[in-house]
Amino acid sequence: MRAGKTLRVTIATASMTPTLAPGDHILVRGARADELRVGDIALLRAGEMYVAHRLLARRGAQWIAKGDHVARADPSWAPAQVCGVVVARQTGARTAPRSCRMAMLNRWLARLSQIEIWTGRIHSRRLRHAAAKLARGGLRLAALGARRWAREVSA
Repeated sequence: MRAGKTLRVTIATASMTPTLAPGDHILVRGARADELRVGDIALLRAGEMYVAHRLLARRGAQWIAKGDHVARADPSWAPAQVCGVVVARQTGARTAPRSCRMAMLNRWLARLSQIEIWTGRIHSRRLRHAAAKLARGGLRLAALGARRWAREVSA
């Protein structure tokens, strides 16, 4: 996908719920890997399949990404696998464009996702379970808040 071009894609899976639900349409602007930021939702190519996941961190030239509804991060993504960045979400007749406030929420969601991954490294089972539950709850609340705010903006 060329930088600057826009493509409309339909979400098929629940890996990004509640931020992006199955059946939602996203508008993706072609972008190079070096134009992306932590927290952006990127369209990534894995063979013949495309994945829309949140970018959590950059390690060298590679990106680490994860679905909001998935407990583990994806394997790292090479710059050549990055197709673009989500610039808007369409649900029915409503379009929610990306904004400064949404970018801030996306960065928060990325941090909460990183915490959720980190909780898997805690040795105490009880503490690990409690920390993971808090991280997942915070992630869901923040994603629902972002979705609700986007609905209000597009109304």
